[in-house]
Amino acid sequence: MLEDRITSFDTPETRRSLILDWAHSRERVSSTEVADLGRITPSYAGRLLTDMEEEGLLVGSRENKGGRGFHYVPAPTQPLLTPEMAQNIVEGATFLFDRFKQWRNRRSSH
Repeated sequence: MLEDRITSFDTPETRRSLILDWAHSRERVSSTEVADLGRITPSYAGRLLTDMEEEGLLVGSRENKGGRGFHYVPAPTQPLLTPEMAQNIVEGATFLFDRFKQWRNRRSSH
């Protein structure tokens, strides 16, 4: 029975973990679902989800955080390369390629 498997919903760490697991497995999570999972009130479930959104773990489905159908989705994971890192790589590669062309031109002129 599901109730027997969620007894660890009592601590903040396991609560967050369970909510994130649920959100990732279903690609969405609502306050109603969290309230049912944790046997808590929907308003408290909404506060938990809002806190997780503020921490960057979840993203709301729309700006207006109310009404029928509103839910959260897992936040996109951090990319391995930031735009700044990618730009530095491109600039470094361009610099090295230009240096190689200069070296090759000097070598072929001798």
